[in-house]
Amino acid sequence: MKLVETVGNPNEIIQVKPGYEDFFRELMILVRKNDLNEKLGEDLKRLALTFPSLYELDVFDIDSTNQYERTFIGKDESGWEAIIMTWRKGRQSSIHGHPQYAAYNVLKGRLKLEIFEDAKGNDEIKQVNTLEIDENTGLFAIGKANTMSNHIHRITCLSDISYSLHIYSDDARKGFTYSM
Repeated sequence: MKLVETVGNPNEIIQVKPGYEDFFRELMILVRKNDLNEKLGEDLKRLALTFPSLYELDVFDIDSTNQYERTFIGKDESGWEAIIMTWRKGRQSSIHGHPQYAAYNVLKGRLKLEIFEDAKGNDEIKQVNTLEIDENTGLFAIGKANTMSNHIHRITCLSDISYSLHIYSDDARKGFTYSM
């Protein structure tokens, strides 16, 4: 990844994939000037949904035997990150949680999002909702700070291929994984 300076504080460094500096800079401007609340969630969702009009999506067409592929767009030292995920039909994530802020924006294709919640307070979960989301749809969740078990869910690709843009307030790979 290429290192570039952020707008605002020249002492903070972010990692940005070349070609996506403007998008990630805009994301970080929103994050730094707003509190983590519904308004910020809506602003980030609007920004994320502009991505397909600004960038060629087929560069994310990664053929792989993995459940999905991640392409990091950018990561800030404070933890904020943006990732494009490439999905193939029928492939799915594990059931997992995320940091305080997690957003999903379907850029191309169709995904199923199964949402779970803590059933008894001891890491037992139950499914509470299922959504099928099409391209140009964005969702976000704001949970508890300093925990990686927010917004427990599983994603399954329903179309031949799908690209989704994910924005997290911390490294998504730190999230808890669950089994049913």
